[in-house]
Amino acid sequence: MSSDAAEVEKRVSDMLDCLESFPVFARQFWTVARPGRDVVWGWHLQHCAERAQHYMEQGHGTLVVVLPFRSGKSTLFGVLLSAWDWLHHPQRQWVSLASDPKNVSRDSRATRKVIQSPAYQALAGIVGSTQALELSRDQNEKTNFVLAGGGGRRCTTTFGSITGGDADVLHLDDLIDAKEVEVGSPAQVNRRLQKVVDLFDNSWTDRLNPNPDLPPDVEPGVKLIVAQRVHQRDLPGVMIERSLAGIEDCEIIHIPEQYDST
Repeated sequence: MSSDAAEVEKRVSDMLDCLESFPVFARQFWTVARPGRDVVWGWHLQHCAERAQHYMEQGHGTLVVVLPFRSGKSTLFGVLLSAWDWLHHPQRQWVSLASDPKNVSRDSRATRKVIQSPAYQALAGIVGSTQALELSRDQNEKTNFVLAGGGGRRCTTTFGSITGGDADVLHLDDLIDAKEVEVGSPAQVNRRLQKVVDLFDNSWTDRLNPNPDLPPDVEPGVKLIVAQRVHQRDLPGVMIERSLAGIEDCEIIHIPEQYDST
């Protein structure tokens, strides 16, 4: 085999690996999403990516991921996961919420950049979804875009409006800023935290599209709660308590930050 043929064969093999494995895709497209920032791919990202792929393939369930600040969670879940998911399910609708509007806009722009990259479009061609993964011209905003295949992404802030926003995937990323638990009386802080829990229980999850293929006792949609801990009564903490008590059926990935003095 000539060197050119071997190179082409390797390139095709790498592309197929990206389609099959979200961890491989994430490592390959990290610098597309975050130019100039090479990823240090640790075991925590590998594990999170593997579990994220499981829920995307399953199509329902709740995954709670608690990681420290600047551990790559927003890039992994907020930028790359939806792009990989649309290669397999171009009809899926995502709703993403976060506390900081600048982060919401940043991550949505990065996702669009990944989708429009030549490498991603080559993958779309392999799965026959080139047209389905084109951004619709009449709905192509930074934080609200639709794909020709029916999928798309709507982004807003924690207390912003999602009226009219249906979802197959609900992605929640750092819903409470650290300053929100430092300002005001304990009662005021608790009210803010409880409001987030109430929105999750009574508003956001109601936006998930029904799935007639699921048994009647299985809740539809994928719920991704990704955050750093900021308070004992924040949403991740409540979900952890519910999981331990058997009240909520969800998977918890909790990787705390540790201080190393060496």
